[in-house]
Amino acid sequence: MNRAFGMFGATIFLVAAFSGCFGGKGDDTPSDSSNSVDETATYDGANADQASKVSGTLTGAGTALATGAVQFAAVDSTTSDDSAGALDKANLTLDVTEADGTRIQASLRAMTTAAEAGMPDADFYGGVNHNFDMHGDSGAGVPEFPKAKSYVWFAALARIAVNGVPMDDLQLVTVWAGRGLRAADGSLLTAADAADLEVHVVFPGSLVAGKDPLTPGNNTDGFLYYYFERVELKTLTLDEKGQVGSKLQAARPPNKPPVAAAAVVFEDGTTGSVGVFDPAKKFLNVTLDASNSTDPDGPIEAYSWSISQYNETGVMVPYNRTTGVKALGSFDAPGLKRIDLRVIDEFGGIGNTTMFFFVDYKAVFAHAFGTSSDPAQTAGGGQNCMTGSNCFDHRFTVTFGAVKATFTAPANVGGTGTACQNSHLEALAPPGTAVTKASAANGALTLDAAQLAKLGGWRLNVWYEAHVKCSYTLTATVQYSPPAPAT
Repeated sequence: MNRAFGMFGATIFLVAAFSGCFGGKGDDTPSDSSNSVDETATYDGANADQASKVSGTLTGAGTALATGAVQFAAVDSTTSDDSAGALDKANLTLDVTEADGTRIQASLRAMTTAAEAGMPDADFYGGVNHNFDMHGDSGAGVPEFPKAKSYVWFAALARIAVNGVPMDDLQLVTVWAGRGLRAADGSLLTAADAADLEVHVVFPGSLVAGKDPLTPGNNTDGFLYYYFERVELKTLTLDEKGQVGSKLQAARPPNKPPVAAAAVVFEDGTTGSVGVFDPAKKFLNVTLDASNSTDPDGPIEAYSWSISQYNETGVMVPYNRTTGVKALGSFDAPGLKRIDLRVIDEFGGIGNTTMFFFVDYKAVFAHAFGTSSDPAQTAGGGQNCMTGSNCFDHRFTVTFGAVKATFTAPANVGGTGTACQNSHLEALAPPGTAVTKASAANGALTLDAAQLAKLGGWRLNVWYEAHVKCSYTLTATVQYSPPAPAT
C-alpha cells in the first residue's frame, strides 16, 4: 500500500486543460453483481465486458464498442513505502475491437516507481489500493468526476498490441473498479451510482507531463480510455494471490531511440560527399559506413541502407538497397545520389538520417593525327569538324543535375612544330537538340548548367589548324557537385 495515488488527477490527467462530458452506460443487466457487493470485503480483481470508449477529451462522451472485455487481479503488499521496488503486483488482460475494426490488446509487463512515471513526489505510483474514495474532492483521481467508491485501483506498465503487432514501448496504465460514473447515454453522472459497478482502464499517454502522445491504430487523442459494465468483483484465495504478477518483469525506463550517422568512405580510407566516376573503371566503389551511429541505452541490432538517384527526367528513383554497419556502395553513372540510413535498436527504436552524395564524371581523351594506323586523319585546313579528315570526335554522357563541364586545352604529346599548339575544341549536344555549338580556340572549354541541361550523349571535337602530325591528351570533367567556394 502507498500514498502515491493521491497525486493521480493533478499529475496524470491534467484535468484543468479539459472540459465537457464524460460518458458511461449505467444500464446494469441481471448479470451485473453490483448490488451484491460486500462493502466490508476486500476485492482483489474483476472481470467485465460491455466496453465503451471515451474520445476527444477526458470529459468527452463514451461510445459503446462492438466487443470488449477486461480482467485483472491486484495484490497489495501492505508496504507503506514501495519506492525501493515493485512490491505490489497485478495482472491485466484487455481485448477490445473499436468501431473502425482496430483491435487493441494489452497485458501488464512491469510495475513502476513514481519517478519512472514522472511523479517524483510520490513513493510508488505503481502500487495497489483498496476501498477508498476517489475523484471529486477526494484528492485522488480526476476532480471533474463525481466522488465514487473504488474497491481496487492500481497503475503499472503494459504492452499494447494493435491488430496483433506490439508497440515499441511499454505504456503507463491505470485501472480501477468502483461505483458507476456514467449514465446509459454515455454521459458523466453528477453523482456516483451506488447501484452500478464499472471498470475503467486508462492509458494516459500525453496526459502525463513530458510524455509522448499515445496514438495506436487510428487514435489521435493522445490517450486511450475504455470503461466496462457488467462487472464481477473477485476475492482471491492465497494460492491465487501467489500467482498474481508471475509474468511481470523489472520495470525499465522508456527506450531511447538510436541516432543514425552515415558516411561514405573511399578506397583510400578518406571520407567525403563528392566522388569521381571514371568510365574506364566502369564503377565508383565506396563503403557506406554507419559505425558512428549510437544508441544511448543499448545496442543497435540492424542497419538498413537505401540509395536513390535521379533518372533522365529528373525524378528521384530507387537505385539499390543493402544492409550492414559497413556495406558496399557501387555507382555506375554520375549524378546526385541520396543515401538513407535507418538503424534499429534491441527494443525496436528507430533512428534515420539522410546524406547526399555527388558523383562527378572524369575522362581522359587522346588521339594522334596522321598515324600509320590512321593515315587519313591529318590535321590542317583551318576547317571545323564537319570535314572528317582534319578532326577527331570523342563522346561523353551528361545526366541530370550537371552544373559545369570543363575540357582542358589539348596537350601536345607527340607532334612537331608550334602549330600543334593551335588547337580547337567544339562541344555539340545530342542530335535533335537546338543547342548552339560551344567552342574554344587554343585553350580550355567550359560549359555551364544551362547548356548541360541537354542530356544524353555529347560529341567533343578536337582539331588543329596546321597540316602537321599532332598527338594530344585532354581531360574532360562533368561536375554535379556544387562549385567549391571562392577563396
